Amino acid sequence: MRKNRTRTAGALLSASILALSAAAGGFTSATAENESEAVDSSVSFVLTDGRVIPGEDYAMRVDIIGTAFTSSGVPQPITLKLHVGDETAEPFGDADSTAGDVNKSVLPVTSHVFPSMRQAEESITITATSWSGGDKNLTRNSHDQSAFVKVLRNGDAVPNIEGFDNQENAAYFLRPYLTPDGSHVWLHDTQVIYLFEVGTTDATSDAADFQDVVVLVTLGESVIDVEEPQPPRNSYAVPMRSPLLAD
Repeated sequence: MRKNRTRTAGALLSASILALSAAAGGFTSATAENESEAVDSSVSFVLTDGRVIPGEDYAMRVDIIGTAFTSSGVPQPITLKLHVGDETAEPFGDADSTAGDVNKSVLPVTSHVFPSMRQAEESITITATSWSGGDKNLTRNSHDQSAFVKVLRNGDAVPNIEGFDNQENAAYFLRPYLTPDGSHVWLHDTQVIYLFEVGTTDATSDAADFQDVVVLVTLGESVIDVEEPQPPRNSYAVPMRSPLLAD
C-alpha cells in the first residue's frame, strides 16, 4: 500500500547521535563534554544481502538514529525486531503491537547492548514493521526484503534519494556519519547503518525515500567496547545526550 506521507514535524534523532548546531565550515555539537573515546576494535564481517555475518565472536550495540514516517501529516507507528543467529530481541518494546512504536520524538529506550558475546558467523538482520489504524501495514526484513532496506558500511556512496512530499531525505539522518564533503558514508569499520522503507510496495516509486527508520549497528571485541556509543568519525559532530528533531 502506498502511503500518503508528508513532512515530519518531529522525527527523532536519538541521544546516541547528535544535537547539532550550524557553524561556519560545517556542523558542530553544542558542547563536546559528552564525547566518548573511540574503541579500537578489529571485528571483521561480511555484508551479504542485508545480513551482517561477523568472522569472529563479537559484542553488539544497536542505536536508533532517526525516524520519519507519516500519513497525511500524522506520524504512524513503526516497530523493530533484532535477529542475531536464532535469537529475536525486541529491546525497544513489543514489536507485535503499537506499544513498541519507535516513531516518536521522545523514546524511553534508543539503544540496546546485547549483554553477552555472540558467536562468530551468527548473522545479524533487522525487521521493521509499519502500522496503520492499529494493524500491521508492511514488514521489511533487511535480508528477506532487501530491496526495501539499504545497508551501508564505511566508504559506501550516500543514497541520492529525495524525501517524499518534502520530508527530510536519507542524507539528513546520515549527516554525522558522512565524509566532510557529504559524498560517502564515513563509519568505523565495525559499523553498519540500515535505511528502511516501510511505506510503499514499490521500491522504485517517489514514495520510497528510505528514511522511515534508520538504525546503526556497532560490533566490538567485548561488551565493554560497545557500552558507550562510538564517536562519529566526522569531526564536526560528537555524541550528545539530547535528541535532534527534524522539522
